[in-house]
Parts: sequence; structure tokens; C-alpha cells
Amino acid sequence: MTAPLPNDIQALRLILWLAAGAMLLWLGIAGLPYSLPLLLGLWLAQGLMLLLTRRRSGQRWLLADMALLTALFGFSGGHTNPFVSLYLLPVVIALLAKAQQRALWVALAAVLGYSALMLVPDNMGWHRAGHYWGMWANTLLTIGVLLLFAAHLNKVLRRQEAAIGRLREQQLRSEQVMAVAAQAALAAHQLASPLSVARLNADELAEELADPRLAALQGALSRCAGQLQEVRQAAEPQPASGLALGALLADLAERFMLLRPATDLQLPKAPTALVRSDATLIPALLNLLDNAAHQGGQITLRLTEEGEHWLLRIDDGGPGLAPELARSLGQPLPSDRHPGPGLGLFLAHVSLERLGGFLRIQGDGERSWVEVGLRKA
Repeated sequence: MTAPLPNDIQALRLILWLAAGAMLLWLGIAGLPYSLPLLLGLWLAQGLMLLLTRRRSGQRWLLADMALLTALFGFSGGHTNPFVSLYLLPVVIALLAKAQQRALWVALAAVLGYSALMLVPDNMGWHRAGHYWGMWANTLLTIGVLLLFAAHLNKVLRRQEAAIGRLREQQLRSEQVMAVAAQAALAAHQLASPLSVARLNADELAEELADPRLAALQGALSRCAGQLQEVRQAAEPQPASGLALGALLADLAERFMLLRPATDLQLPKAPTALVRSDATLIPALLNLLDNAAHQGGQITLRLTEEGEHWLLRIDDGGPGLAPELARSLGQPLPSDRHPGPGLGLFLAHVSLERLGGFLRIQGDGERSWVEVGLRKA
């Protein structure tokens, strides 16, 4: 079992101190013949030690709390004190928190403390004031504390289950990306030779014939060769680095104009800032712009700041993505434009997530737009 975190230890000490305070409150209500100022002094000393050592996680402080709790019992009836079962509370909480090593030390301290109380002379003060009522109050206190701690533990477990679910989804997406990457690498290798032959034949024909269509063909083949080179570079692992927003938008606009020369792309004014980037960022954004270009002849980009991200909004003025695709963002689903795996949106989502960003769909009921979160470098 793992040891509890410092916050868990401090929470355990605080619960023990508050339970001792509830015991003293009951002593005052019952009017028992014990020195309440002395007991309050010990309790306040325990609280002061808790305050001064709140940032220290050593178990010696927890054992010191148990020693002060034993002193409180010793001056308030010893083993006849019905609240003596509070010794069990830190042991149970430590076990529920899966801190077995801490629980063993706390249990040992409880056994030694209870054994020492057995040596204290029997004081009949509790019996005269109603020992069974004290046991009743202690039972209610213990149940209440355990319920509160169990509710907190359930919240922690639910958060852990949600985190495990997210990790499983990320692992599944990673496996899908690896499969796509393997196919892309194989395709790039297989297309390299035919593309070289096609470029060589196009160059030879351009020397023999004065046809303007050959120049367009050469340009298209050159872009294909460049894309294959980028696929090969993206396959090589590279650490993320900082990229200026202005340079990112300028490079993106230049590539988009080659891809969609008839589409009007409105760029925002880029601030002087850096975002996390690697070889997959610009292709991912370019794919989103290409999807937006199918909706109209003008695309407007807006840039705002949102916490640890720069928010890039892609607005094409159209109705946006199909509802089923928007609801299943990040999964390889059929596209609403044409039959296919929808891998462009899927890969864009995974690429941004790996860089610490995000991709989400927003709308106002009539149309939708894409928001891209670029993580600040």
C-alpha cells in the first residue's frame, strides 16, 4: 500500500483534533468533575502544534497527536472515558485511505496509549454523570466523522475512475494514430518511386512541348513531393518547441493559399507570443481550414486569450459540422461531406491534445464554428 499524501496526513490530524474538541464540549455540557482548563490547554497545545506543522508530513507529528490525545483521556477518566474508542478513528481512516504503513504505526500508538490508561486509577466521574450517554455521544461522533470521510473518499475514487477512463481513451486514440501513421509511412514509401517517375516525365515533356498545362502539372507534382517529405519528417520523433504566433499564422496562410487559392482567408493581428508546436501542428490546422473551405469562399480567423491557451476561432459562415460528427469529436467517424473515415479531424484533435491544446465545436443554434486551443509555450 502507498503512504498517504501530506494533505491526507494533515486532514487525518485535523479530524483527530476536532474529535477531541467534541469530547471536551461534551465534558462541559455534562458538567463532569474534571479540570476543564487543563484539558482545554492540552487541546489548544495540540491545535497549535497542528498549525505550526501543517506543511510537514512526517508521521512523528501524528504520533505526537496520539500522545496528546492519550493525555486528554488520562485527565478525563482514563479507561472509563467512553470517548476512548476515538483511538479507532485514525486507524480506520488510515486504512480507508490505503495507507497501511501509517495505520500500523497509529494502531501501535493507540494500543500503547490505551494500555497506559489502564494504569490510571478508576475514576467514577463518568458513571455518576451517565457513562452510557457518553457512549451514545461518542458513537454519533464516530459515525458522523466516518460518513464525512467516506463521502470524501468516494469523490476521490470517482475522480480516479474518470482519470483512468480518460487515459484509456487516450491510449485507444494513440493506438489508432499509430495504425494510421504506419499506413501513412507505407504509402509515402510506395508513392516515392512513382512520383519521381511522374516528375521526370513531366520535366521531359515540358522541354519538348510548350504547353502551359505541363507547368501546372509540375507544380502539383512538386507539392506532392513536398507533402511526402513532410510525412517523413513528421514520422521522426521531435520534441515540442516554441513557435511565434505571427510566424505560425503566416506559414499557415501561405500553405492554405497554395491549397485553396480561390478562398479568402482573413487573418487576425497576432500578438507577440509563443505557442507549443511540432511538425504536426500546421498540417492539423491546415486540415481544419480545408474542411472550412468546403462551406464557403471566405474564412475568418479570430484570436483571443483564454487562460493557458491562445484561442483560434475558425469561422466559415456556414452551418458547420454535422451534429453527429460534432458530438463525437476526436473519434474517426464518417465525414458529413463525403464517405470516408474522417481521419483529418481525428488526427487534428490528437495532434492538438498531444501539444497541450484542444479542439472543440461551438455554435449558436443556427451555425457552428471550430475553436482551437493553442498551448502557450
